[in-house]
Amino acid sequence: MPVSPRKPRPRLKKAAYHHGSLESALLAIGTELIDAEGPGALTLKRVAERAGVTASAVQHPFKDKESMLAAIAAGAFRELEAELKGAARQAEGAEACLRALLGAYVRFACHRPLRFQFMFEARFLDGERHPASANASLDCYDLLRRAVADYTGQPVRLGALTAWSLVHGLSAILTSSRIPPGEQVPDSLDEVVAIVFDLLVHGLGNHGG
Repeated sequence: MPVSPRKPRPRLKKAAYHHGSLESALLAIGTELIDAEGPGALTLKRVAERAGVTASAVQHPFKDKESMLAAIAAGAFRELEAELKGAARQAEGAEACLRALLGAYVRFACHRPLRFQFMFEARFLDGERHPASANASLDCYDLLRRAVADYTGQPVRLGALTAWSLVHGLSAILTSSRIPPGEQVPDSLDEVVAIVFDLLVHGLGNHGG
């Protein structure tokens, strides 16, 4: 009985990307992996497979995993910056603007907890190692600094640092589920933000006045 020749295995169809679009697609895939599983889940091979390209194609825009992670961190800060600006545009008055910025910061963190924890890793804030992500983080801080200055109407020593310490600390606690036992924390994130930031803005107002 004649043996039928084996059929050749179908080759995986490689995705076609225009110039510049591959990098954006890879960053989007990498960001999705971090959001779902954390940065440890990201490998260049895994990103390439999801994008439908070869591993060598990934190394054109990104020489290694670290460069991709740094680009994702920079993109995360730019996304945070855009959300802060959007919140500020919708607010009327200095106090409302400051509250909106602080609330947007916490919501960004709570909606993307793994990415939020990842983007603030020390190496991505190092201007010598990763200037793009470091500069993007400083642009976010500058928005908060200006909002504090507008609210107080005059320089307040360590005012912006105080505001950032509170908003970032609260975000870190909420995203890591490290709320101390016995704390009666409301279920509503909006209510948590309102209570905590009442303390901040009233304190800044007293120092500014």
